[in-house]
Amino acid sequence: MLMSGLSYHNPEDMMTDSIILLFAHGVLIASIVGGWNLTHMQTNTWGRIVNWLCMLLPWICLALWIAGDYLYYQYIWPYYLYA
Repeated sequence: MLMSGLSYHNPEDMMTDSIILLFAHGVLIASIVGGWNLTHMQTNTWGRIVNWLCMLLPWICLALWIAGDYLYYQYIWPYYLYA
């Protein structure tokens, strides 16, 4: 994906990149909506917590996804490639 560049070793990589790009657009939209709600609406404590989660959780998930993809291509994929 992002860490492995755009050289596709197998057909699944192209699908993975498409899914991650779609997910990244969702992350952007969710964080914009969460940030707008946080700054423009008067909400109670639970509303603010939900807005912060809406704004931060997608970014955390995307970071974990990228880290997992990096670790996969760094440590697991070579074993399958040369097995």
